[in-house]
Amino acid sequence: MVFFTDFGFDKSFVVQSAIEVIYLLVVFFGFVSLMARYLNRFRPAQAKVWVFDLLYLLSLLSVFYHELVELQILPFNNLFGKVWWVKLMVVFVFVREFSERDINYKRAQFNPAQLFILSFLSIILVGTLFLMLPNAT
Repeated sequence: MVFFTDFGFDKSFVVQSAIEVIYLLVVFFGFVSLMARYLNRFRPAQAKVWVFDLLYLLSLLSVFYHELVELQILPFNNLFGKVWWVKLMVVFVFVREFSERDINYKRAQFNPAQLFILSFLSIILVGTLFLMLPNAT
């Protein structure tokens, strides 16, 4: 929701600052989740995603270094602390966390054609909603 608010509406400085802090919290919790996934002995992380996780970890550490160690929380004014970089890290957190989930569509009563139509309609619906945002035009 915060992501859509950030891209879709004009905001005051206070709201924009709060959104950027929320982004940093999401990135931090993504880091904690990644570390917990690799330190968990009962269910280790999958070996096929270690390259993505390594790049993700290096990017996270660079964002944390520039934002927390140098105390440049706001405004974002360097390469790895720019707002677009932190937003990209939020997208990476989203992709990484949801790619770990297993979706078992065999239990549902969908065949592949119905699943394709459902995904196509959801893409059209989401695109329509994005175009209705005030900053889309």
